Amino acid sequence: LNPGDLSGLGGVYYKQGAIPTSPTDGIYVEGSRRMLSGISAIAEGEVPIYVWLVDKACNSDHQRRVSETLRYDGTPPTTTMSVTAGVEGGDGWYVSPVQITLDGADDVSWLASSHYRIGDDGPWQSGTVSIIDVEGIVPFFYYSVDAAGNKEDTHADSVKIDTQPPSSYAYADSYTASTSFVVYWKGSDASSGISAFYVQRRDGAAGAWQDWATSIGPAQGSKLVTEAVPGMTYYFRAKATDNAGNE
Repeated sequence: LNPGDLSGLGGVYYKQGAIPTSPTDGIYVEGSRRMLSGISAIAEGEVPIYVWLVDKACNSDHQRRVSETLRYDGTPPTTTMSVTAGVEGGDGWYVSPVQITLDGADDVSWLASSHYRIGDDGPWQSGTVSIIDVEGIVPFFYYSVDAAGNKEDTHADSVKIDTQPPSSYAYADSYTASTSFVVYWKGSDASSGISAFYVQRRDGAAGAWQDWATSIGPAQGSKLVTEAVPGMTYYFRAKATDNAGNE
């Protein structure tokens, strides 16, 4: 900013936000200069700034101004995650792969990009949609960056996925001389854990399967059979359900 002037350039006025209404309606910066620096925007967003000159004879005309737009964004964006596809099971678990969608917003500039990472050691990836098909409680990290370069703090969340049924079995001693004996059952589930056991009993090879122990919690693993008939063969089978609802 250094046009020719008979007395020379004495200083510069500038004003943000509103059009100046008089030659001194602004902030005065003394001295001849080719640029203004160190100006702080009065607000976030797009702020108009008006500049006009003063010569050493103190002549100035706010009507002979130039204008520009200051664009300031000091606030990072905000991002939320949601499961937009997947089959819900029990206790917050999903019994299928899930689709995660990131929804980012920035009130001042605009959203430039979103980034996510699946698992503690997975690579960072760019995008707003991700498919997770890993079993277990899967960590999920994400953040966004706006057009001004502001990066929000990384969010940490997780998704619980269990698509596999538990395994289970029942057993007892092959032979016993007593009319009473104990039947045991066991099972395992790698992800959500077993929620209940169901054990059926059949008396003799031609007998019908009947419910014998139902909705048994995982802490219980046996039940006593009484009044067994000598010479009879008894059959037992077990089924388990997990906390996600698989069986």
